[in-house]
Amino acid sequence: MKKLLFVLSVCSFAFLSSCSATRVVQSTGSSVPSGTVVPFSKISNESFAEEYIGADVVVECQLLSQSSAKAQYSTKKMPEGHFAFEVSSEDVDLNQNELTGALEGLVVFAPNSYSDLIFSMKKGDKIKLQGGTLVTKIRGGKLYGLNSRYIHFLATSIEKM
Repeated sequence: MKKLLFVLSVCSFAFLSSCSATRVVQSTGSSVPSGTVVPFSKISNESFAEEYIGADVVVECQLLSQSSAKAQYSTKKMPEGHFAFEVSSEDVDLNQNELTGALEGLVVFAPNSYSDLIFSMKKGDKIKLQGGTLVTKIRGGKLYGLNSRYIHFLATSIEKM
């Protein structure tokens, strides 16, 4: 009986730890020309996100939150010298109920030098981001029926519109 409980606890631990393990998807070299304006809905779409890894594209959006709790569970660690915040599409009503799932945000990692700009803004302010995507995959996510990818934006520059 003790052996059975031990085996079950080890299997449970292995299952739970594999669910939370993520890896960053490496760039295969973006073919998107630098400075290309990409719609928010395309950059945050799982079908296209990997095309923008390592790219230098422009995305127009609006500030959703000056912090991002999602960043804590969707990446192993934040890029060094960066902070996280959340943006949403320009055409989304930010007064929608976030619990309904109607309001989707994208986590942005930006250099700490842009923190004063972001923290001086308010929810709904329009911003222009330049950079590319950072995509993480959950190890074994598809096997366990979990979301298999998290899409983030790795900004190199930010401009208030």
